[in-house]
Amino acid sequence: ISYKSVAMRSEFEEMIKTGAAVVDVGGGTTGISILKDGKVIFTADEPTGGTHMTLVLAGSLGCSFEEAERIKKDPKQEMLVFPVVKPVIEKMAAIVARFIEGYDVDVIYVVGGACSFKKFESVFEKETGVKTIKPKEPLLVTPLGIAMNCNKQ
Repeated sequence: ISYKSVAMRSEFEEMIKTGAAVVDVGGGTTGISILKDGKVIFTADEPTGGTHMTLVLAGSLGCSFEEAERIKKDPKQEMLVFPVVKPVIEKMAAIVARFIEGYDVDVIYVVGGACSFKKFESVFEKETGVKTIKPKEPLLVTPLGIAMNCNKQ
C-alpha cells in the first residue's frame, strides 16, 4: 500500500516532500510511518491502541471490557471518556515523539478509529511539538486506502 492510501487532504502530497509522519492508531497497535521526499523512510508499530484505552476506561468505571468499549465509542460519552483515556493518548504521543526524534517531521497525520476523539490531535500536538492533523473521517482512511490500492500492481 502506498503512502497515498492515507492522503485525504489536498496538501498532503506537498507536505510529504518536506517530511511528515502518518500515525495509525488502531485497536491493538499504533503504527507510524515517516515520509520524506515522497517515500516511506521509517516504520514502527507499538502495542498501544484503542484496546488499551478501553481497558483503562473499564478499570476506571468498574465495568466490563464490552461495556467500556460501547461507552468509548459513543460520541455522547466523550466528556466522560476523554479525561480517563487522555493519559493513554499522551503515552501514544510520547512513543511517536521518540520515533520521530532525529527525523525532519513537519506534520503528523493521525488516522484510525482510536483517534476519533475531538481533542485527540491537540493532545498529540502538545506532546510531540509537531503540527498534528486528523482527517474528517479517521476511521475510514486506512480501509479506503486499501480499497483504492488493492488492484494496483
